[in-house]
Amino acid sequence: MYKTTVEYEDFNGEKKKRTLYFNLSQSELTELKYESNGALEDKIVEIVATKNRSEMMLLFTKLLKMAYGEKSEDGEYFIKNEEVYNRFKYSNAYDAFLEKLVESDSELENFIKHVMPKKLSDKVDMNEVKKKTEEYM
Repeated sequence: MYKTTVEYEDFNGEKKKRTLYFNLSQSELTELKYESNGALEDKIVEIVATKNRSEMMLLFTKLLKMAYGEKSEDGEYFIKNEEVYNRFKYSNAYDAFLEKLVESDSELENFIKHVMPKKLSDKVDMNEVKKKTEEYM
């Protein structure tokens, strides 16, 4: 699970601080893998390497939509649905989050590594992803 806090101004001009949670389950990752014919990592590396901004944005917004949710206070549930996502998407917290990711390579790397289940994220070698990206260039 990826957790981050953003600061922003709401539509009433009030300063706010909000903790955001993102998580992809094993089944959601499997779905993504099948959509990319089993080559999800290669597709991500190719998009990054070719700097295809439109494909990058499509993939990134899809990942955000699939991963964003609200964690129950007891930690038992992670609720993801259209209503929960839309409350986030149409808030200034969304813009603050995107700005935070764009400003920092390490923040984006943390998002990619921690959005998936821990047993899978432990297997992700970001140095290998960077190496593959350089090979494409």
